[in-house]
Amino acid sequence: MESVQQRHFPTPWRRDPGFDRDPRIDRLLEEMEDIAGFASRGNPDDWFTKSLVEIARFMDEVRRAERIRERDYDALEARFSDLVVGKQARHWDWRGRLSADLPKDLRQRRDELAGQLRQFAADAGADLAPLLRDELWPIVEAYEAAKIRAGCLDFDDLLIRARDLVRGHAEIRRELQRRFTHYFVDEFQDTDPLQAEILMLLAADDPAVTDWRTARVVPGKLFLVGDPKQSIYRFRRADVALYREVQLRLIGQGARLVRLTVSFRSVPELQEAVNAAFAPRLGGKTTPTSGYVPLAPYRPSRDAQPPVIALPVPSPYGDYGKVVDFKIEDSLPDVTAAWVEWVVKESGWTVTERERPGERVAVEPRHVCILFRRFRSFQEDVTRPYVQALEARGLPTS
Repeated sequence: MESVQQRHFPTPWRRDPGFDRDPRIDRLLEEMEDIAGFASRGNPDDWFTKSLVEIARFMDEVRRAERIRERDYDALEARFSDLVVGKQARHWDWRGRLSADLPKDLRQRRDELAGQLRQFAADAGADLAPLLRDELWPIVEAYEAAKIRAGCLDFDDLLIRARDLVRGHAEIRRELQRRFTHYFVDEFQDTDPLQAEILMLLAADDPAVTDWRTARVVPGKLFLVGDPKQSIYRFRRADVALYREVQLRLIGQGARLVRLTVSFRSVPELQEAVNAAFAPRLGGKTTPTSGYVPLAPYRPSRDAQPPVIALPVPSPYGDYGKVVDFKIEDSLPDVTAAWVEWVVKESGWTVTERERPGERVAVEPRHVCILFRRFRSFQEDVTRPYVQALEARGLPTS
């Protein structure tokens, strides 16, 4: 539970006093009602009109519910959030054409309504968070009491107590600062706030400092290695914002930023493909503390075999000849296994191994790795069809 992980911040969260939920819901419904009224005047086959129909359908449900009970603001808050996420949100981007008898500003009004709904969902979520925190906090207190009775500590307790020890006792902090002269931290993007606080206090040049954000690090005492792109995993409360904050503070104190750009594993063509894919998404312009850093080549090209291959999907079409996701997913395991079988048994391609970097060996099943965006989808194991297709061809899996 998130509240348990954040229990070292016992202060209640603040609500925004300017968030006036019910009047905002009323205004949004008025605008939706007005826009929905144009649904019957557009071309029913046009995509923009279909978007209006979706809005009208929602308003019809609201009206029917309010015939038998008063307006349920709690339910509408939740429904507004649902309107702008997932499948229900797709129609907000439908363009189509404006029929001649529709107001010229109707598309703009529809788009502005979508933006207002998204902003409301964000504001409502921010307002709900402190309420949920206060509601769940007794569970955190009960959890703490149960650990005290059992004489147990969990992982976060170890960090909290270590932080309290370092921050709250000057003589201990001074002794640890004297004893440990250098710190090398790998995978720094996985550092959580407590670990960062402990580290900055131990590396500080002034034993009297208790606030890690004001601590100045002894020059040469701290060496950090990290990749902010990997902070997407949020490992134990790791946050790229914390990574950036520590990075900026250290650079401001004179630390040297060294970028590791050479990839020893891949051929240049594969690095070019990675750079082309990620640079636009991660910020093509490289700055001292942000942006995508392109990979630099190390290994030579190998003309005997292609570095990047895009497999075609044999059966992507559903009913009416349309490309559909589930047909693509159904096709991929068999075509992937067939391609792996060809690479291993017929291609004649070779690879290098870490133990023998100067020698090329034939591709074996153990050299092949299949990456998945996720392992489960709606309680189904998405890897199982691939395992079955590989094993049906006599290819071992592990």
